[in-house]
Amino acid sequence: MLNSFVPAFLVLGLLGLNRRTAPLLAVVTAYVILHYLILPNWIDRWMGVFYVVTCMAAAINLKQRQVIELQTGAANPVSYKTAVA
Repeated sequence: MLNSFVPAFLVLGLLGLNRRTAPLLAVVTAYVILHYLILPNWIDRWMGVFYVVTCMAAAINLKQRQVIELQTGAANPVSYKTAVA
């Protein structure tokens, strides 16, 4: 397991863990656990669902953080005009 991509994508899933993505991550984690109990191998093609969902969760969380920062003014994005001038 440790020589596959599962640990890296598990970290991505943990980064994307929030109230909105928790049910989705719970389902996909249960899928991985049940798959390992039934077929105890870590062939990456069987973990494709896990990889896709954990990346989606991380992307959703990142997008939410960016939107919140833009709405609250916490982030001061540099406009193209300011960057060029």
